[in-house]
Amino acid sequence: MKIRYTLAALALGASTLVTAPAQETAAATMAPAPSPVALELRTIVDKVTAKLRSGQTSATDLAPELAEFEALLAKYADDKSDDVAQVAFMHALLYVQVLEDAEKGRALLADLQKNFPGTKAAASVPRVLEQIERAAKAEQTLASLIGKPAPEINFTWSDKGDLTTLSALKGNVVVLDFWATWCGPCIRSFPHVRELTARYKDSPVVIIGVTSLQGEAAHRAVCPRR
Repeated sequence: MKIRYTLAALALGASTLVTAPAQETAAATMAPAPSPVALELRTIVDKVTAKLRSGQTSATDLAPELAEFEALLAKYADDKSDDVAQVAFMHALLYVQVLEDAEKGRALLADLQKNFPGTKAAASVPRVLEQIERAAKAEQTLASLIGKPAPEINFTWSDKGDLTTLSALKGNVVVLDFWATWCGPCIRSFPHVRELTARYKDSPVVIIGVTSLQGEAAHRAVCPRR
């Protein structure tokens, strides 16, 4: 999910600066030409996107592109426009979302707010910082659960018949697959879940798909025979 989200963020950020190829509409012909910095940003973003798609996500893999970001920001050091602010924003996102270096990401975002006040990118910083904090708390919560009893889950319906609680499966290795009908990646994972079910059918392993009615907290336990 992380890489998919980053690709979307990079593409969205760059698309706000670079217009699409010529289109057969009056609006397109009246659109302003992209600035030089926008075009240079698009080039870097394309390189990063290609590497992420091929699984190259480490600091070493992305070192050339990170250097290009820094060089581009240095080149336009005296330009405090939205375009250059967007370069700084994309640079920070790489550290936050791909390299998972929250400390460096926070520092870059703080510099962005300081150096580009009033820009759209600077206005987006609080939202990104909130996401960083939320992710950090989620990791802490997950870490605190390791080695401890799982929280109870009460099921309102199950195709296993009399299964009403998670604790009823005590003594088994339980794999919980939380999914929703609107979640594309969840739906695409179903074949893999079925494979796991078949592989461990003669073992004390129970794989349960857990979902809920949209807008409600009630849980439903479903065997992964999808």
